[in-house]
Amino acid sequence: MKNVKPIIYEYTDYRLYLKALYEFEKTHGDFSYSTFAQRAGFQARSYLRTVITGKRNLTANAIEKVIVGFNLELSEGEAFRALVRFNQCQKFSEKHHYWDQFLKQRPKKSKSVVVDEYYYLARMAYPILLVILKQNHIKNTMEELSRLTGLSKSELQDGLQTLEKIGAVVKTGTESYSASLNNFKTHDEVPNVAVQKFHSNILEKAIEGLNLPTAKREYQSLIMALSEEEFLYLKKRVKNFMDEIEELFSGQRQKSEKVYSININLLPISPDFIREQKNQASQKSVQENMMSMASEENQL
Repeated sequence: MKNVKPIIYEYTDYRLYLKALYEFEKTHGDFSYSTFAQRAGFQARSYLRTVITGKRNLTANAIEKVIVGFNLELSEGEAFRALVRFNQCQKFSEKHHYWDQFLKQRPKKSKSVVVDEYYYLARMAYPILLVILKQNHIKNTMEELSRLTGLSKSELQDGLQTLEKIGAVVKTGTESYSASLNNFKTHDEVPNVAVQKFHSNILEKAIEGLNLPTAKREYQSLIMALSEEEFLYLKKRVKNFMDEIEELFSGQRQKSEKVYSININLLPISPDFIREQKNQASQKSVQENMMSMASEENQL
């Protein structure tokens, strides 16, 4: 609602947050891009509009001016700085760092499903815990769950509370939980850095798994040259295969004995090829230009 001041912790895109702030301010008195520019100290009257529409990024100095222009509180300002840098940086490690900085500013009592789902994806033990809770034939005690996940009792309680907040589990007793009946899926609004962190954690587990006896694991790798069309075809095949595996083996498994992960990674590991015929065409063009220049010199 426009009459309620936007809460920054409910946003993952600072431009959408600024747009909501601007619309909120417009409903409370004479406010425009021009008045904001004066208040913040920008010379260009439409500065904020160019930021909101994605035509301009915010520099460190501009971030401080925006904080002043919207009169953000101390914690809001810190969260805004982190959110801007999270949106504008490119490296995964930097994104993860600034997203963590953003979350640290969130009041403990504030509620955000997106934030809780981030914690679920970013902490490897939480998805493992959820899979375990789906198995009805195992001992569902704090001691056993701690043994299976490697979490301390306090860490386990945090994990269970996170799973409860996102609707993945329900509390059935003082210290007992069970997986909800609905298949849990994260929201589309969850930032990509959370998914990247999940895959990073899974890959670390895969590296650790190299130390297991070969009878306890299976590793297969292929390196091949593909066209773009072939890549898209294989990408679809991989997705269909993983969907089939999920349908066959996810959820409650009466004969399950432990949690496994399966990873298939299809990615480029070289730059684009430059076809030989392109090189020949380029060389031919250079030779023709040199012959043309020589002809002009002779005419002179």
